[in-house]
Amino acid sequence: MNFEYTKAQLDLKDEIFHFVKHSINKLGFIDEKRPFNAKEWKEVGKLKIQGLPIPVEFGGRGFDALTSTIALEELSYHCEDGGLPFAIAAQMLSCLIPIWKNGSDSQRNNFLPKLCDGSYIIANSITEQETGSDIYGMKSTARQEGGDFIIQAQKTLITNAPLAGWSLVYVATHPEKRYFGGISAFIIDHSLSGVNSNLELKKLGLESVQMGNQSFENVKVSEKDLLGKLGAGGPIFQSSMEWERACLGAVHLGRMKKILDFSIDFVKNRNVGGNPISKYQSISHKIADMKIKIETSRLILYKAASSLDSNKETGITASIAKLYISEAYRTMCYDAFSIMGGSAYLSGSFIENYIKDSLSSTIYSGTSEIQRNIISGYLKI
Repeated sequence: MNFEYTKAQLDLKDEIFHFVKHSINKLGFIDEKRPFNAKEWKEVGKLKIQGLPIPVEFGGRGFDALTSTIALEELSYHCEDGGLPFAIAAQMLSCLIPIWKNGSDSQRNNFLPKLCDGSYIIANSITEQETGSDIYGMKSTARQEGGDFIIQAQKTLITNAPLAGWSLVYVATHPEKRYFGGISAFIIDHSLSGVNSNLELKKLGLESVQMGNQSFENVKVSEKDLLGKLGAGGPIFQSSMEWERACLGAVHLGRMKKILDFSIDFVKNRNVGGNPISKYQSISHKIADMKIKIETSRLILYKAASSLDSNKETGITASIAKLYISEAYRTMCYDAFSIMGGSAYLSGSFIENYIKDSLSSTIYSGTSEIQRNIISGYLKI
C-alpha cells in the first residue's frame, strides 16, 4: 500500500488551496449564516469542483474517486463555511454520479457539463416524511399514460432544493416490488407545471445550505426524463449511496483537521495555575485522541474511495467509512467543547457551528443504525 500523494494530487490540493484563499474566502461571498445563491455556486464552478470525478468529455475534471475525495477534504479544510463543501459533495455524489453512470447520451451531454461548471444545480429527491429510513416504502408514485408519466410526490429534507433548477426524483412505479424493480428515477425540470421546490426549511446546522420540501402534483414527464430503465431506481440509488458513504466523509475530515489545529493552539495559549493547559494529561490525551481519530478516518476514507476505483465490493467499506467518520466528527466537536470550557458555551465561539453541523452527520446518507444493519448484513449475522 502506497500512502504518498501523487504529484497530480499534490497539484490539485495546491490549486484548491489557492482558489479558496484568493476567491471563495477573500471575496467573502460565503457567510455560514446566509444561504449561498446560484451566482456564488457558479463562481465555484470556475474550477469545476462540482465535477471532480466526472470524465472530461462530459465537462468534469476526470479524477478518480480517491483523488476527488482528497480534493473535497482540502476544500473543506480551507473553506471558511462548512456548508458549501457539503452541498457540493452532496450534489456530486448523489446526482452527478448517477447521471454519469446511468444516463442516456442526451442526458449526460445536456446536464453534466452545466452541472460541473455550476451553471445548473440539481437536487437529490428521495426522502419522505412518513418513510424515513424505509426509502423503498415511499408513497410517491409515477403513473404511466402512453409515453408519458404523471408524477405525484411529496419530498422533504432535500439538500439544495430551493436553489436547484432540476431534481433527480425517485418514485414508485411498481410499489409492490420495492427495491427490485419497484422504484424509478426521473430528472424533473422545476419549471414544469405542478412542481414546487421553493419551500425552504430552517435548520439547526449547515445554515448556509439551502434545504427544503418539494411538491410534485400531477407533473407530466416523458420517457426521455427517465434515468436508466423503468424500475431501475433502487440499484441506481444504492450505487449513488455507496459513492456518498465512501466519499462524503472527506468533508467531515477537513473540518476535523480544523478542530484539531484550533484545539492545539488553544491548549498551548490557555493558562491555568500558571501553566498552559496542554501540560495537563487529561487535556493532552484528548488532543492525542483527536489525532488518532483523524488518522484512522483518513485511512478508512481513502480505502473506501479506492474500492470505488478498483470496482471491488464497496458496500461494507463505504458503510464503515460513513459510520466511523461521522461519529468521530461528532465526538471531536464535543471534545473540543470540553477543552474550551466556558468560552465554548458563548454564542459565536469557534466550535458552535462545528457542533451544530456535526449533529446531522450521523443521519444523512443513512443513519448510524442503518450503517450497522448494512455491516452486520455483510457479515451474515
